[in-house]
Amino acid sequence: MNTGIAHVKLGRTLLRERRYREAEQEILAGSEILSRQTSPSVIHVQAARNDLAAVYEALGEPEKAKTVRAELAATGK
Repeated sequence: MNTGIAHVKLGRTLLRERRYREAEQEILAGSEILSRQTSPSVIHVQAARNDLAAVYEALGEPEKAKTVRAELAATGK
């Protein structure tokens, strides 16, 4: 699980540096690892989805951002 969290945090750092494609890759990698856990940290999963939506907005892909936000809303947060 720590590896997944590290990917998500690296993705956030890349997002803040406006390195959007790299951020997308790291966030997706982290999300994949976290989703395979029996009880992933809800905070980290939510953070990954929020960051991924921000990446898609920055890349001019609002439909992808909308989909990610809908998934986030469906999980209750």
